[in-house]
Amino acid sequence: MKRFILFFSLLLSVFATNAQNNANDSQCEKFFIGIINTPRNTAYNFLSFDVSDYLRNPSPNDSRAHIPLSDNSLSLPNWGLNVGMTAPINRDFDFMLDLQFSFGNSFNFLIFAGSTFNVIKTNIFSFGPTAKLGFTYSKIELGKVTVSGASSVVNTENGAYYSGDDLSASLYGVAYQLGCTGICKIKKNLSLIGQIGIGGAYLGLMSIDVTHESDDPFKIDLSSKDCVEVGRYKQVDFTPKVKSYGFYYNLGVAFNID
Repeated sequence: MKRFILFFSLLLSVFATNAQNNANDSQCEKFFIGIINTPRNTAYNFLSFDVSDYLRNPSPNDSRAHIPLSDNSLSLPNWGLNVGMTAPINRDFDFMLDLQFSFGNSFNFLIFAGSTFNVIKTNIFSFGPTAKLGFTYSKIELGKVTVSGASSVVNTENGAYYSGDDLSASLYGVAYQLGCTGICKIKKNLSLIGQIGIGGAYLGLMSIDVTHESDDPFKIDLSSKDCVEVGRYKQVDFTPKVKSYGFYYNLGVAFNID
């Protein structure tokens, strides 16, 4: 993080020095595109469990589908792409629309609308705090089902589990980012843009989806008595959750919209 801030500051300084004779485009709308690192998702209460048909097929005739939640780590960096636009509201404020796509152990899509208060705004350089509020969607891959016991399939009221079924979760929520934005003109109609700050999301209750190649997807009902502790018949009692919070930063180029 410190290296990125230093690198970004040096780049702004160099471009500001080399752009002294450029014309004023500070009141132009700009389209931007760049590389971004978004706040990481964090898993809470990711416990592995089994789904058993023991209520219909008592031991030793029961079968189990293993759900390996604890094998997942969502701590990888979320690198991706961001695109958007900025437009002047007046000399002090710029409107910003920002779309972000990132990939780590999950696919994340974020869309923000916000504003930058320009503490500094000259013919070639603008800088100020930015506040953004928006929507987020995350698709998390959770591994695959393994089935053991008397049968190769575990039938439940919600659906049937087979070895190799894909496990995933989709989450939606409200997201925010608070930071700073700097734009420095390089040459006519082309600028360097950078953002840095903290952000997070309030994600909805996570549900686990099971997908089989020949059946319709269905959701695991964690309140069902079929969901039991690994190797036991005691019903599970936990709620897996995903939270998002951390630093975001990006660097890209902006083009004037004529």
